[in-house]
Amino acid sequence: MHIGNYSRKKRKQSGYTQEKLAEKCRVSVKTIQRLEKEEELKQTTAFTKVYNELGILSENEIFTFDYDMNKSHITNILKKLGFDKGEDLVGTLDRKLLKAYDLEQEGDYKGALNIYESFNNIFESEDIFLLCANIYLKLKKYETAIDYCNIILEKNNNNYHALMIKGISLAELKKYKKAKEILKRAENIQETEEVYYNLGVCYHLNGQIKKAIEHYTKCIDLNSNLAEVHLNLGACYLYEILVDDSLKAKENCLKHLKEAIELDPTMYEAYAQMGEYYRINHEFCEAEKCFKKCLELNPDNISALSGMAIILSMKDDNEGIEYLNKVKNICLYNKEIDVDMFIGKHIMSDGKYELAYPIIYALCESDEYFDSIVKKIKGSVELFNFSNSPIHISEDGEINVNIVEQKDYILIEIICGEYTLRGVANKENGFLNEFMDLFNKHKQFRIQIQGKRKLFIIDLLKNISINLYKENVVN
Repeated sequence: MHIGNYSRKKRKQSGYTQEKLAEKCRVSVKTIQRLEKEEELKQTTAFTKVYNELGILSENEIFTFDYDMNKSHITNILKKLGFDKGEDLVGTLDRKLLKAYDLEQEGDYKGALNIYESFNNIFESEDIFLLCANIYLKLKKYETAIDYCNIILEKNNNNYHALMIKGISLAELKKYKKAKEILKRAENIQETEEVYYNLGVCYHLNGQIKKAIEHYTKCIDLNSNLAEVHLNLGACYLYEILVDDSLKAKENCLKHLKEAIELDPTMYEAYAQMGEYYRINHEFCEAEKCFKKCLELNPDNISALSGMAIILSMKDDNEGIEYLNKVKNICLYNKEIDVDMFIGKHIMSDGKYELAYPIIYALCESDEYFDSIVKKIKGSVELFNFSNSPIHISEDGEINVNIVEQKDYILIEIICGEYTLRGVANKENGFLNEFMDLFNKHKQFRIQIQGKRKLFIIDLLKNISINLYKENVVN
């Protein structure tokens, strides 16, 4: 189980609402929400207060697939490096490594990484490389995690933990074939629940359902108390029901979904899957109960909202339309938003005259992310560049822009061939109307993608679709 789900479960078992737990720990409700959504853990002191109140000692007791390091392992690292307990330097180094360990447990991964990498500058140690690889995995910097694992595997190609971290990182990058090859090497070294689970996920996401079932089953044969594995098995059997409608698949689907809920009654995904199971088997009353239970736990769950929309629409119930509209709004807002955007005008000046010009800004959080976006755009459409300036032109009209105004925000899609860059812009400033007026005047616009220190412009664009929000009027 991931730390967000686990924390939510422990909170509810302790009888706390998010508000009551926040008050008890003297932190904000937003802190609790960020923890349960597994957003980046920057407020380490605040999260530690919550962990202590809920009795969560560390991530080691949670079903995760990170490298398992404990405090005794730190001392063993120093022994492997050739230090004896009696040496004066050992105490200092030991404290530094233990400090890094504590920072990691608190969620301050960057702080821990700074210490581990300082050791790398002095010692070339397989164990230190492994600690760095694990931190980069937690920071979702998968390529760097793989680089560290490769250094380890060049010296010891049977390092189980390096194979696990590399396999998980490859899977996160959606390189499932390579991920499976690496995880199978780990399996040959140690047959563990974590290696079977990760192999199951790789096969599952790659559409190899029978192989996924095989590996999930091996996982729960080793540990049957893993709610997420039962959930994934239920999802696999649900797929098999849709394919061949076998009695065995129906029995297994329901069994594993019930087991997931028994292990974790707050697992809303299991209620959604169970609702879908009952719906496709025409047990609509049971389906509605499951969907409603899911929505009690997670009001924005797309599967449950869609299921309710379908069931109520079959009854000619107008409430079905309300569910459907909510699905549309959530899908628009959560449509893989890549960047924050700004829409409005750009003032161009030659020092004498000024010209207001319609523009869409895409703001990248880092130059590394900027480079990845520009690379995808250049790989998808042909652009003409003016003598190494940041300004480019799409001569063939391959770039199309969709703007969809919603009640509280503006969704913008920049479609470059097979690649689409999506973002959300603020609606409150009213700059959409200004953009439209300028576009009607000039009949063209530009897109400006900005990194921290980099700039990429596509100019003289003409293909744009604008859908304005219309407030429903009830007579």
